[in-house]
Amino acid sequence: MTTYADFAAQTRRELEEATAGVWADESLLAWCNEAALDIAKRAENMEDQVYTTSVANQQTYDLPDYTLEVRQFTYGDKPLDRVPIQSWTDITASGTPYAWDIMNRAIYLYPVPTVAATVTLFRRRSPEPIASITATTPMPFESRHDALIRNYVKAQASMQVTDLNSFNTYMQAYEAGVVNAWVEERQEEVSLYAGTPRTVW
Repeated sequence: MTTYADFAAQTRRELEEATAGVWADESLLAWCNEAALDIAKRAENMEDQVYTTSVANQQTYDLPDYTLEVRQFTYGDKPLDRVPIQSWTDITASGTPYAWDIMNRAIYLYPVPTVAATVTLFRRRSPEPIASITATTPMPFESRHDALIRNYVKAQASMQVTDLNSFNTYMQAYEAGVVNAWVEERQEEVSLYAGTPRTVW
């Protein structure tokens, strides 16, 4: 699996700039993180579950970092319905929750739980940003989209030096790659229903 340090070195080789000169190391890192976030949003290719324990008489819970979309929320083993907060008749009512909603990056349960229970968040998420130019952190998506991310980085590098022809070439390749990543993800979803295990990145 490729680390960011390996990715950056290969990208610099392709830019024909082995060490930072025209393009700062920090710029390459920022563009890499931008591409990873964009791919996660548009290809919808990262999912996981987050578990926590609700607290009796506590209605709000922070939305976990890197959450793009909440697909389902359960209280104990019971899936809850997402119901807009504006339609809740008495937001302070207490009991066994049957509904949830999100406001200001917080999850609200309705009614307010009177008993603690395990709550599970099923979500689409983005990768955690790579924090350092020297990071030995693995690349996002288990390196599945390294070439795609590299095209985005090279497109931004080209734009910085006003090389519009190269920018267009790399960006077109990137955009086509994102569409293909979305298609591949949907095909894997279909395979799930056909009985073939799906890979979740």
